[in-house]
Amino acid sequence: MRGSVSNLGAAVPRGFVAVVPATAPPIPGGESGRLELAQWLIAPDNPLTARVLANRVWFHLLGEGLVRSVDYFGERGDRPTHPELLDFLATQLRDQGWSMKRLIREIVLSQTYRRASIHDELAAAKDPENRLLWRTNRRRLDAEMIRDTLLAVSGALSLERGGEAMPLRVDGNLAAGDLVNPPTVKGDLKLSPDQLVRRTLYCRFFAGSSPSTRIC
Repeated sequence: MRGSVSNLGAAVPRGFVAVVPATAPPIPGGESGRLELAQWLIAPDNPLTARVLANRVWFHLLGEGLVRSVDYFGERGDRPTHPELLDFLATQLRDQGWSMKRLIREIVLSQTYRRASIHDELAAAKDPENRLLWRTNRRRLDAEMIRDTLLAVSGALSLERGGEAMPLRVDGNLAAGDLVNPPTVKGDLKLSPDQLVRRTLYCRFFAGSSPSTRIC
């Protein structure tokens, strides 16, 4: 009580989120309740899990969710711009065995996903925030995409699949990716040209405080 670990209050029974319409299953005594929680999350009368997941996949693929407050589906969150579409995707996800691959395929084969980002004055005047999806949303590339794109347009990107990842760090060297002047600092790991042009997928990152610990 009042934040004191030595002043305990009444025991709080295990339970489920009350605002979700799904029927909360009983938790047998002596059990952790994890199985019941998993069954409750994907229960047929619980539409929230499938909607949240479908909306998040849409967000990652198109830059904005059908519900724009991706992390908040509460009363103060945004309403879906296309509620029927969100329910359709959620139903597809549930009925197809919660297959993420099938959901992604459903979205990326749509005309909406394949729209260009070209500006249209008439459409912009009617829908300046692109809530009706008349064009694709422009998005910033992350560091991995930028690196792979630069290597691809230069014709240097290696599409080799599998194999060993690049070394985790090159001590004392801030120019590990320099193809013109390869690393020469004493004690550095020697990276071959083949390693320097591999996809960033095979590049390890070290969560250190110094930028010299990052090889990409």
